[in-house]
Amino acid sequence: MEGRAQMKKIKFKKYAMILLGGLLTVSSSIYANPIQTPEGKMPFVHWAVVEATEGHMPQILSLGVKNVAPTAAKELGTYALYGGVDKHNSNLLRILEIYEDENAYQIHRSSNGFKLYQLERANFLSKLIILEAKPIVLEQKSTGTGSSVYMDLIVVKSDKIDEYENLIRKEMQRAVNDDEGVLGLFATAEKDNPGRIHTMGIYENQTAYERYIHSSNYKNFCESVEAMIMKQHSIENQPTAIVLSSKGLN
Repeated sequence: MEGRAQMKKIKFKKYAMILLGGLLTVSSSIYANPIQTPEGKMPFVHWAVVEATEGHMPQILSLGVKNVAPTAAKELGTYALYGGVDKHNSNLLRILEIYEDENAYQIHRSSNGFKLYQLERANFLSKLIILEAKPIVLEQKSTGTGSSVYMDLIVVKSDKIDEYENLIRKEMQRAVNDDEGVLGLFATAEKDNPGRIHTMGIYENQTAYERYIHSSNYKNFCESVEAMIMKQHSIENQPTAIVLSSKGLN
């Protein structure tokens, strides 16, 4: 029984690695840059929250590997599909989807691979939520593979939204540029509720994450925004292997 459980765990990680890190091109040097359109504009983003029926997340992930990843890798306007499975709820997957524009998203949705994925996924899907979002900052290194993914929901006071966005933008850009092992930091606001901020951090490993959150720069940032925040909920995800995409790094 123990051996079978371990094998299931290994397969689960493999599926997550390929599904969530399949959009890549190779760069000769590592640098930090915002994800943006060729015109220098912010891309089209949303969150997909996928809830599987009990125990069936591995099947959903494997279908994504088989049907979505090969197609999305060829789509120039599909910049990145980054996500993680909740450590405390293995039936819940949250994905940050980044596209050049809404037309690129529609091209992705209309692909044969995605349609087949939708069809076959229906057998294992309990709930799907698409959360429209406005990008605040989408900063990442050009290459790297992250095994630790953390997300936060932050509710900001309505009169402090602009100030908070400015501060989190500066800190995320600084951290990805300066801090070893911080591979990508992303923040978005809900389209219909801009005070609800969703973030994602991709770190090379758990050590890199711990080093960052205990750094003086991060602590100073937290102190500077503490009075602006009404509520914050942190989400730790299961270990995975997200290979950074270099699409949109213009």
